[in-house]
Amino acid sequence: MAAAADEPNLLGNPGFEISEGDGVAWTQHYRKTVDFEFDASVAHAGKHSARCRLAASKDRTGVSQRLNLNQEQAVPMLVSLWYRTDGVTGPVHRSFALGLGIEYTTDLRKDRMDDAVIVPFEPGTHGWRELTRAFVPQVPIRYMHVHCE
Repeated sequence: MAAAADEPNLLGNPGFEISEGDGVAWTQHYRKTVDFEFDASVAHAGKHSARCRLAASKDRTGVSQRLNLNQEQAVPMLVSLWYRTDGVTGPVHRSFALGLGIEYTTDLRKDRMDDAVIVPFEPGTHGWRELTRAFVPQVPIRYMHVHCE
């Protein structure tokens, strides 16, 4: 995740290179899963990937990270990630997606996430695919909750 294409990645441990200890930065999203791990046997470009396996098709899982931005002015954002699937069934849906929960510096919706950007993944079985989305926030962003589920 970057403020623009030529800016550095803003996420902590963006490539899952640190698999344990203080530098991990990612947490499990939805704790109902049977299996979540940093996998050294399958990686796109580096040492690890985040692997999520569901016990049942109705379960949800994934990884997430809170990104404190505290922007003073709104800037265009670019989100990019690589993912692959194995035996994922069902239609394209927001519950199998990259999600960005956004809270702005101006409280647009009291006590709720101000905005959300949802970019669905393709189900099925396939090799690595890149998912990229650019967006321009309405006002400066206080924090963003990035989750892949």
